[in-house]
Amino acid sequence: MKLLRLTIPLIKGHHVLVLHCRGMTDDCGTEAFLLLLNLLKSLPCTQRIQLDCFTGNMYVLSRLLERFPETWFGFTNKVRTFDKHQQEAFTSVPESRLLLGLDALYFPLRGNKWLAPN
Repeated sequence: MKLLRLTIPLIKGHHVLVLHCRGMTDDCGTEAFLLLLNLLKSLPCTQRIQLDCFTGNMYVLSRLLERFPETWFGFTNKVRTFDKHQQEAFTSVPESRLLLGLDALYFPLRGNKWLAPN
């Protein structure tokens, strides 16, 4: 949080702000995303944001796009474990704002502990 607070004043209009924001394990992260929105309130609404590993629900998605319409949302295979509220948000992201994350090292195939040749 402290690093983000120090970084925000350095962001210029031509920068794309790339963020990873997650809640606790088995949590959609509503509180974390709303805290993030509060931290970003000094940025212009035209700020381009890439929000990787998005796990939020419709409420969070709506608030983010309302405040920062130039936000792109990245998803990983974690969508397989989304609850119905997260699935609703996932299917509501405009296609033009959808990114597919390939964090392969962190997402082994089912039945495997690691995604590595060793």
